Amino acid sequence: MRPLRVSCRLADGCFASTDGLLMLDAILAAEWMRRNHPDQYYNDGAKGEYIEPQLPLAEVDVAGHRIYRASAAQYLKRGEYIHYWHKRLDEGIVEKHIDRPRKVDTKAGHYKGYRMPLVVQLAGPMLYWFCRGDLAGVADLLGGVKALGKKRSQGFGMVGLDTAGRPGWTVEEWLEDWGIYGPDGRLMRPVPVGNEIPEGARVMRWGIRPPFWLHNNKALCRMPEVGDWDG
Repeated sequence: MRPLRVSCRLADGCFASTDGLLMLDAILAAEWMRRNHPDQYYNDGAKGEYIEPQLPLAEVDVAGHRIYRASAAQYLKRGEYIHYWHKRLDEGIVEKHIDRPRKVDTKAGHYKGYRMPLVVQLAGPMLYWFCRGDLAGVADLLGGVKALGKKRSQGFGMVGLDTAGRPGWTVEEWLEDWGIYGPDGRLMRPVPVGNEIPEGARVMRWGIRPPFWLHNNKALCRMPEVGDWDG
């Protein structure tokens, strides 16, 4: 396990995320699950029956919790905007496949219509992550990651391609381990605080390891600042 820097260029310089946090361990975990357990992909997490991904990252104990030595994405934020996505029932299809006329409720239930806001971050376009891990293992997993953030299927967060037409990730050795704390003591990822909260710290209940949405994987954390990276 060695200190590493991971980088990629966004194809159009934006990704969808409300908080602007793109966690390297979450990206690697999702790809590991896609390759090794595509039939589950954390679907059983709500029941507490999920598979722990085997990631090529070092871990450390902080305030009684095990977390990966892997940062959130570091980038220079240029702005953000709200995009709306819609779900609407196609009445023509309903008329074609329903034998007898009946009312379809579009205000509740399976056919409910949606108009949902999506926060789109204008970033970089370069994104950087830092970690302590196995270079070959990290590079192998990232080679299958084509997009980042929310609504990837709609074209958001696409990773730029290299000259061979593959996702253009770069994984290289770095001089220092910035997986948790970076230059000048900068916090690089959410870190559990336990019972002692640093004065003036921004603290939230947050995910500490993937899958981040799982209740058992959440703890009170000191939150990093993102979007001001100029390195």
